[in-house]
Amino acid sequence: MYKREFLNLLSQKKLPDSLLLYGACDYQIDHYSQMILNSWEATSDDMLTLYYDAYDFKLAKAHLSQSSLFGNQNILHVKIDKPLPKPEAQTLLEITTKSAQSRFLISCYSDDSKLKTFAAIFSPKLSGQNVRFFKPNTSEAISYLVQAAKEKNLNIQPYALSHLYTIHNEDLRLAISELEKLAILDKEIQAADINRLVYGSGMMGVETFIQHLLSGKPIANDLEALLESGQVDEVHLVNGMQNYITQLFTFYAYIKLHGSHDARAILGYPLPEHIALARAKESMRFNTEIYRSLLTLLAKTELTLKTQTHHDKPTCLLACILSIIKLIKN
Repeated sequence: MYKREFLNLLSQKKLPDSLLLYGACDYQIDHYSQMILNSWEATSDDMLTLYYDAYDFKLAKAHLSQSSLFGNQNILHVKIDKPLPKPEAQTLLEITTKSAQSRFLISCYSDDSKLKTFAAIFSPKLSGQNVRFFKPNTSEAISYLVQAAKEKNLNIQPYALSHLYTIHNEDLRLAISELEKLAILDKEIQAADINRLVYGSGMMGVETFIQHLLSGKPIANDLEALLESGQVDEVHLVNGMQNYITQLFTFYAYIKLHGSHDARAILGYPLPEHIALARAKESMRFNTEIYRSLLTLLAKTELTLKTQTHHDKPTCLLACILSIIKLIKN
């Protein structure tokens, strides 16, 4: 089932009795698992939650099969990072199908290829469905952050949330968890506050490193400090460069088409004008051919880092950075 179909069923309270949520975004799996349980009006008396290695088939089966004289629900929530044995999953689905008071939810924090076969078990024939969550695009991720900030009564603008998302390597769950730390500030939260509270005053963020790289400043010591901090690895840094340069290119393309910049039209959310102006100015440093070369180089480097496990990752990253320096100097 596509996410849009799932959200439509959720809003109408027409969810199937069994659901599998899985994919590449842990935050969305957490978020929508809770929304499903809320929709089912689950209470502590109804629930049995089994975590990872604590999963016990006999216990799960007994919970779903029990009858109640008081009309309670039997809701089983299993949190795992790999598929359950197929015969056991099918048995649990069949029990749920036959019992009007049983509900079955699996939150699987994995996007492994093996899950496609497992997900197929959750079919309408057994009153089930599966929903796969992909990594959200930046605009969608910022909307989740905005929603979470509102729930915590945080005074923070989307551009600052975008900065928070970027420095956490676009890990949505981690970025949202940092909002608790920022909640101690009784004022509008700026990017500088995020740098101070999240990284510490001396820590360089990924975005600052990329800005130094693209402006031709020395970055050898900065790169070493960034990698040794444990905040990022080679893949995350390459992904960060891809996203930053892609954003610059969208500014560049918009300015070429319209003769001016409009951050809301370009990004889907506004930026303070001084930041938007700086980003627009930065985007015009390069032409279309350089953007194409940079993004092609980064895509090839990402593929190498992710598929050729025998490769020396620090050397691969360094080769990519040196190529970037050469491209922007020509």
